[in-house]
Amino acid sequence: MKKIFKIFVFIFIQIIFTNCASTVMEENLSYNSFDDDKFQFYFSNERPIVKIKINDLVLNFLVDTGANANFFIYKGIKKLLPYLPKEEFDTIKLSGGKIGTIKFIAEFDDKNTEYDGVLGIPFLSQKADVVSFDYKAREILFLPMMVEGKEEPLIPVSVRGHAPLYFMTMQIENRKEFFLFDTGNEIIALRSNYDNEKSIYPSEDFIFNLLNNDYKKANRFKTVKLPTFYYGGNIYKDVRAVYNDFIFSKASISARRLLSSFSSAGYPLFKDKIVQIDFKKNTLIIAE
Repeated sequence: MKKIFKIFVFIFIQIIFTNCASTVMEENLSYNSFDDDKFQFYFSNERPIVKIKINDLVLNFLVDTGANANFFIYKGIKKLLPYLPKEEFDTIKLSGGKIGTIKFIAEFDDKNTEYDGVLGIPFLSQKADVVSFDYKAREILFLPMMVEGKEEPLIPVSVRGHAPLYFMTMQIENRKEFFLFDTGNEIIALRSNYDNEKSIYPSEDFIFNLLNNDYKKANRFKTVKLPTFYYGGNIYKDVRAVYNDFIFSKASISARRLLSSFSSAGYPLFKDKIVQIDFKKNTLIIAE
């Protein structure tokens, strides 16, 4: 890693799936560097948080497959500023050894998060073709790793040239449902119109129009227990889900617009399992 780091601040479409509550389980975890082949993480509300050392500063990052950008929130930017020449702030960049230049955007709404930024799909897919989240060992591996399990197809959707979001296809109670693949989500979150409308195929045009239309909050404050379902050779029983308007009430407008029409799959699917995403094949394995 180079001693001097800078951050590129870019403005483009960003999808942020975060919540306000914070319960850090392992605050003393050893830190990583951006060029490591393996990251240790701790759980905060069942979401993976990694500690990254930049010069002499250690920052916390949420690793979020439901984000199509890497970004610093304002809290993280304020921490980093003393380590950078003021005149260079607008053209900072982080050089990461094997991963080249990591591009970040700025998100100026802290939302009371305990982390300083988010590492999303651009970081993960640039660092390795295959990335494995080991939820038992609490590790993220960017090395070849054989995982025995059923490969499930993912639907990548890039909106106007930006990094893709990835969607899973699941059968729940004889209905096909498209879920956002979302390690940044501690729950199963159901779209607002889950009860009375069929799941819509996640196409680029539909999502683009969705992100540019007015958002109408449905005020669905309730949780439900999903019927038993299968995915990737795994059986899921007694899984509880929450309607998106409740859990994401303080998320960004873009996130609320997207989640009004798409459900999101998070921690309950991944608990105690190895989750491997192949960016070249667009496949996902969830294995014991």
